[in-house]
Amino acid sequence: MKTNVLIGVSDSVIFREVLNRFIILPFDKAKLTITLVHVFRKATNSEQLLGNNYIFRQIERFANLLDLTKNILIQNGYQEEQVAVKLIETPYPTVSEGLIDQFKKGDYHMAVLGRKRMSKAEEFVLGDPCTKLIRYLENTCVLIIKGK
Repeated sequence: MKTNVLIGVSDSVIFREVLNRFIILPFDKAKLTITLVHVFRKATNSEQLLGNNYIFRQIERFANLLDLTKNILIQNGYQEEQVAVKLIETPYPTVSEGLIDQFKKGDYHMAVLGRKRMSKAEEFVLGDPCTKLIRYLENTCVLIIKGK
């Protein structure tokens, strides 16, 4: 039986840790199918002021990041047909909502996410996307890799 894994991709130090840790996990690589997904959140007012050119560059930047991530997985023993990429250009109110929606649309068995270290005050004010995902994703395994 194949295990379908959804990995949320971002351009951050935490994501690089997620990728490095995921690569060394003792999975049977032949039984995994991986989907790398990047979800855009709705642009802030300051981002909207930068214009469509800025938004287009962001889309291009994350498309390149997804391809780079796929190549890293292939270099570490995964087959090209096992790794799919999804760039969701339609923005969601939050990244968490986008990941939950993508998870529900697919047939995934596991979600892999990174979690940056936050103070108690930051977690209270900003919320923790990982907590939200754990609450809403049912009948699944959620692997959270916490950064330093």
